[in-house]
Amino acid sequence: DHPAWFPDGLRGASSVVLLVIDGLGWNALSERRDGLPNLDSMDGGPISTVIPSSTAPALTSLTTGTPPSVHGVLGTRMQVGRKVLDVLRWTVRGGEPPAPRTVQPIPPFQDRAVPVVARELFRGSGFTEAHMRGADFVGWWTPATLVEHCRTLVPEHALVYAYYEGLDLVAHVYGPASAHCAAELRAVDRLVGDLLDVLPPSAYLL
Repeated sequence: DHPAWFPDGLRGASSVVLLVIDGLGWNALSERRDGLPNLDSMDGGPISTVIPSSTAPALTSLTTGTPPSVHGVLGTRMQVGRKVLDVLRWTVRGGEPPAPRTVQPIPPFQDRAVPVVARELFRGSGFTEAHMRGADFVGWWTPATLVEHCRTLVPEHALVYAYYEGLDLVAHVYGPASAHCAAELRAVDRLVGDLLDVLPPSAYLL
């Protein structure tokens, strides 16, 4: 049984690229559709996120299929024992951080070796180990290499998980209503268009 938001075209796809654009909410997309031809051309609608909806809990819920109350990543900073863990940096003050598996015990991707196309700088980090461990990590350096990795992985894999954090980063630095964020959103739209151009007809970009 598929959830109500499940797109019809996904059922017949030979492979799926799940592109996670961190920081792109439905309201932001709806307000700026006129300048986003590729995103505007796609089917879809709003879906509910988790609470809290910040990056660390939400990404971990995506990869484990469980809410924060189950996977244990409860925020960007959270108390573990007597110390506060900075989840994205996976650091604590004055000591060693906990092992990622002790904080987040759920096997990501149902323990399957799904290829994950994420920024190379994230390889081997504690948070990557917590929410992507067991995945085949494929690092990208520029958006163009993200696209190329997805293109080459799709013929051999039913699911490719790709992650782009640029929009979220720009929104944090300059503010979500800034001209910088609007420019980055247009760059995201070009990234989506580049992916649509290289994926075969039997693949589905979600």
